[in-house]
Formats: sequence, C-alpha cells, structure tokens
Amino acid sequence: MGQPAVLRSHDMAYKTLTTWPGAWTCSMHIPTAAPLAAVRQALDDLADATGWPVNAFAYGTADTVDELLIYRDPSQRHGIPSVIESEGAAHTLAAASGWTLATNQAPARGILVGFELREGYEPDAPLHDIGELLNVLPAAELTSCRQAWLISARGTRRRQELCAVLRGSSELLPAITIAAGKFQQERFVVTDLAQQRVYAMQREMSDGD
Repeated sequence: MGQPAVLRSHDMAYKTLTTWPGAWTCSMHIPTAAPLAAVRQALDDLADATGWPVNAFAYGTADTVDELLIYRDPSQRHGIPSVIESEGAAHTLAAASGWTLATNQAPARGILVGFELREGYEPDAPLHDIGELLNVLPAAELTSCRQAWLISARGTRRRQELCAVLRGSSELLPAITIAAGKFQQERFVVTDLAQQRVYAMQREMSDGD
C-alpha cells in the first residue's frame, strides 16, 4: 500500500505534493552538548560548502543540543538528494564537527513526521505546546513524541522552528492529518520506513465534500 494521495482534515485537505523512493535518516551524537546557535551554524556551513539541502531535528534543551536526526525533505521544484549524496553529507558533517554517527539509533520501522508547533509560517503566529498535540493523537499508534528544533538550510533559505518529532505505525497518519488541520499546518513530510518512501503532504483548501 502506497502513500495516500489526499487526506482530509475538517475543512482542509492535504495532498501528496511530491514523493520519492528511499527512507534515509541519520542519527548523530554530539559528545559535548553544543549551543543551539553553534549547531545551527555547523548545519548552515554544511549547506554552504556542499550545496546539500540540510534538514535536521536537533534534540536537547532550549540552549544546548546533544543529538541530531538528519532526514531528507522532498521539494517539488528542486527534487531531493540521493541516499548516497545524503550519506556523504552526513560523513562530511561528522568530519568537520567531531560529532559521531549513530546508525543504530536511526528509526527502523513505521513512519517519521516532524510536526511544527507554530501555525503556518508567520513568526508571530500562535505557538502550541507538545501536550496539545498529544491530546489529539492516539497513544496506541504512537511510538514516540519528542520535542526538537527543526533546522533547515537550502540555498539562501534558513529556518528554525520548534517541532514534535513523531514516530509510529502508518495508522497514525490520519490522526496526524487531523492535527495538522487543527494546528493550521501548511505542510509536513512523512518518512515511511515500511514503504521506503519519503513524501510531502501539502495543505489545500477543501469545499468539504
């Protein structure tokens, strides 16, 4: 069974914007917890030096980070780097930073979704907490939910937002879609380990039919 073409949430629908084969992720351990700003700079430097579009979840406190999970975010316009290119970028980052690859910690099954906690893209839009999200997700289908910073760097575009990193069975996806509508999300990326695919779900206005 492949990824859904359209999922509906209240008065919104989320359609598959773009999908690509491969469900690559890479976990990295930061031996000495680093300031968030320093981690962000290292990821920006990687994007600038290699041209690889960086997308990562940075785990830690508000001030320091001790773990990264790097993933691929497909772009309708620019496509997506190959798994080989992504592995090369991860090794480049490890060599430059001294951080270590932790391949045994990367997700191995189910789906992985980074769910942003701020509504839409405006910096002054409402910011929700992770507890609100957990209230609308079925615990039976949810393997883990961790708060992190979502950091992305593609070309000159740079973003940093609080998010919840969700892992669970594929049956969790409809509930994630309902939550996306409730929290006014424009887009989210699904890394499907079972189907070995990665795809982006984009919000579109629905007439309610």
